[in-house]
Amino acid sequence: MWSPGKIERPGLISRLNLGRAHALATAVAQHVQRAGLPVTALVPVGSLRRFAPEIGDVALLAVAAAERHPELLEGLATLTPSVSVLRQTGKSIALNTEKGPVAVHLAKPDDAGSAMLWHTGSRKHTDAIRARARDILKTPSTAADDAVLLEKFKGMMRQRLGLEDGDG
Repeated sequence: MWSPGKIERPGLISRLNLGRAHALATAVAQHVQRAGLPVTALVPVGSLRRFAPEIGDVALLAVAAAERHPELLEGLATLTPSVSVLRQTGKSIALNTEKGPVAVHLAKPDDAGSAMLWHTGSRKHTDAIRARARDILKTPSTAADDAVLLEKFKGMMRQRLGLEDGDG
């Protein structure tokens, strides 16, 4: 049985191994399904999706129609009686559980692919994508190597996904 309410360990940064993180994500997905929350998809993102050996927090992407986002956020905030909301915006919610923190980011179906990439890419991952683009194009640089253009693109994506500067 899953029971939220994170165990605090003063002075330690709590990290989960991949197996525990996957189990936590699965438990959250099962609770979302049982609660009948209006999601068309609930998928792992971030280090969990990248299969990192240690996970700082479990991050999920909930895909739902924009008009259902308030209902979804409310349902996530009350997923179980002991869940604790750490922070909430119009597009994400961070929950505290005894098994570890869980962040759920919301996206409209049309933005799901972009949101998945945005919330999954680590610096190493995006560097690898840029290197692959240079290899494919057989050029020493691409538009993604232009720092000014890249920042404009990131800003556009934050705006499109409804993220605040600290959310992504």
